[in-house]
Amino acid sequence: MSKIVSLNDILKEIEQKQKKKTSKIKSDDKYAHSTKPTETFINTHAAHTQKKSSKLGFKKRSNYDRCKNSAIYSLAMREHSRLEITNKLKKKDYIEGVDLEKLLNELEDSNYLNEERFVESFIRYRSGKGQGSIKISNELRQRGINNSMITHAMQEANIDWFQLAKEQREKKFGENKPDEYKEKARQMRFLSRRGFDTDSIMQSIS
Repeated sequence: MSKIVSLNDILKEIEQKQKKKTSKIKSDDKYAHSTKPTETFINTHAAHTQKKSSKLGFKKRSNYDRCKNSAIYSLAMREHSRLEITNKLKKKDYIEGVDLEKLLNELEDSNYLNEERFVESFIRYRSGKGQGSIKISNELRQRGINNSMITHAMQEANIDWFQLAKEQREKKFGENKPDEYKEKARQMRFLSRRGFDTDSIMQSIS
């Protein structure tokens, strides 16, 4: 005889999975930020890249300069966290002897690298893709962002997570709310995988 599982049991299962879940980081070029670089950023970067060196000329530069130029190029494509830039540079064959902490600080001082801008962009893009606050927060932590910055950015974003969960549920299952237990459980698990908290999930199906 099969065990009867209540909706409360489903909620507990969702909460446990959300606590244990550590989202796998996909390629860090899988999302595009919608925040365009500032005019100052563009002009400054243009000044650095106006005279392009040949491949041979690039190799003659110091490892520090080569890493710096590589980082600036990545940051011109989209916003990054310090950890993302660190991980990218560690894969380069010219990383030897480079003081990464010094380089990262220099990039921040020049406003090439700005984690607040990165977090704002990341939240906006991922929520626009219909992802919930829990999933977004987990992925930001995986990218080296601390909890206080995440909490502040979430508040500043002023996103109605219940409304977003409702929209995602209706997009997937239609406007009619589920009556049967099995269908409720299926929709709850779907929203959990999207990264929504239990309150938003329950409100969206009730």
